[in-house]
Amino acid sequence: MRLCLRGDDGFRQNFGLVRIGESSTATITVPISTAGTVGSISVRLLGAENLDFTNAGGGTCAVATAYTAKATCTVEVNFAPKYAGPRNGAILLFSGASGTGNVLANGPVYGIGSGPQVAYWPEVATEIASLTGAGVPFPYGVAVDDAGDVFAASYTGAEEVEAPAGGGAAIVINPTVDGKSLSAPRGLALDGAGDLFILDSGNLRVVEVPAHGGTPTAISPMLDGVELSSNSNALVVDGAGDLIIADKGNERVVEFAADGGPPIGINPTVEGDRAPIPYGVAANGAGDLFIADSGASTVIEMRRSQAPTLLRPEPRQHRRAHNQHDAGGDH
Repeated sequence: MRLCLRGDDGFRQNFGLVRIGESSTATITVPISTAGTVGSISVRLLGAENLDFTNAGGGTCAVATAYTAKATCTVEVNFAPKYAGPRNGAILLFSGASGTGNVLANGPVYGIGSGPQVAYWPEVATEIASLTGAGVPFPYGVAVDDAGDVFAASYTGAEEVEAPAGGGAAIVINPTVDGKSLSAPRGLALDGAGDLFILDSGNLRVVEVPAHGGTPTAISPMLDGVELSSNSNALVVDGAGDLIIADKGNERVVEFAADGGPPIGINPTVEGDRAPIPYGVAANGAGDLFIADSGASTVIEMRRSQAPTLLRPEPRQHRRAHNQHDAGGDH
């Protein structure tokens, strides 16, 4: 099954580890998926322009130039991480101004910001006015893009609600796809282009809502003759654009590769032949996968090309005491 508006033909770029305060530039070959004349070239970080990923101005892709499907051109992208950790972005070629018209090409760019960083928490917690009270009944999932927009999934309200970063009224997102509106939405995830993925558990599917206002698409996983369970809880899109779903009811993790092909079952066996009961999933910038295994009260770490391992964190109070002991140098 194809995911809509995703990179194909190997269109992805991993910048690897780059220190905060430094930068790396790459010339990326972009295959045109839809024929048309380029109106704008957009380089984004979780849907927002002019942040960690920027158009360096080089390359052969040119505005006002017509391209046929499967033609290629190049875009020069600069990666200058402002924060530590995974940074997921995308290159998009539009037929109109940035964010408008048809998407002629779309593919992920990603990397990892490295280095020390100071972060300050606010002294007083604040509520997002447009997402409180009756605004989001039974919020189940939440996601934030790099423009500061907050997305919340209302499980009982059967809708997704967006609170714009600049304030103002919340925006209700409840797409109808294949004649069905959202039902019991749970997890939310964003890819580097800012496209929103909603785990529509009541309809046993994932709904992809393009950031630029394109047509929403339903992704209905069918693996080994078994569809997604209704109590699937979480999903994530990694830097390469692969979609990964924690299918708790079927005791498996399902992956859709961004470059197409059938879904893949990720079923690590740990502690003998016990299959995990996945409640949550996360991915880091290196493509490693972390599975919250509610069946064993642990986390499974799956590094690429390595056997899965168990992570059993120390209880908080013991870890704090241990760290204080280390700081004193008493060993």
